[in-house]
Amino acid sequence: MALRTVLRNEWRLLAADPALRIVLAVFAVLFLYALANGMAWERFQERTVEAARTGSAERVSALEQELTDIANGGQPSSPFRDPRAPNALGGARGAHAAVLEPGPLAALAVGQSDLLPYYYDVSIYTNESTFQQNGEVENPLNLLVGRFDLAFVTVYLLPLLVLALSFNVLSEEREQGTLALTLSQPVSARDVVGAKLAFRALLVVGLAAGVSLLGILATGGFGSAGRVVLWCATVVLYALFT
Repeated sequence: MALRTVLRNEWRLLAADPALRIVLAVFAVLFLYALANGMAWERFQERTVEAARTGSAERVSALEQELTDIANGGQPSSPFRDPRAPNALGGARGAHAAVLEPGPLAALAVGQSDLLPYYYDVSIYTNESTFQQNGEVENPLNLLVGRFDLAFVTVYLLPLLVLALSFNVLSEEREQGTLALTLSQPVSARDVVGAKLAFRALLVVGLAAGVSLLGILATGGFGSAGRVVLWCATVVLYALFT
């Protein structure tokens, strides 16, 4: 009963602190913005992959039509573009798109998908040097900093929220003179600190895990249950570790 009273009082203290409400609101906005940014990048990847596949299909269709015309007595537009020649058929005109689709949790963690190519038109002229030049134009500063996704917020900004919630767990009540009143109840100082930390950890973990589940639900990532469990477990353990 005493621990329940401590938790209830802790909730009242946190709810009455305007600075803490602002901090939680700011971090909630950051989490949601990071999720929206990751979802936008995933949609961009999906559109790019679809465009690459469409272009490959159109090239194949054009070659088939030209071969049909030649078989019916027509002539190629140029000797160098004759689809019957191996170098023309295996070159840029007959290139096939090799794509890497976004993973189930791509909206939560962009990773290096903005640095490494995730689609390429493969032909007989493909080699390692041309593969690294995927033709995408991007601000190098953005590539250096990385995408502002949910993984970025969890790794770099979540510890700041943990510090903001836990730096004055005991000192604030000692300064306000309420610690002695709390300890007059049948509860030890260790239990009080443990209850306070557990309640604040629940806020942090609930915020991070809640936004993660929202993103997984919005992107349909529940198709990979193992990855969902691994992501949520990693977020919870990282938040508790910090």
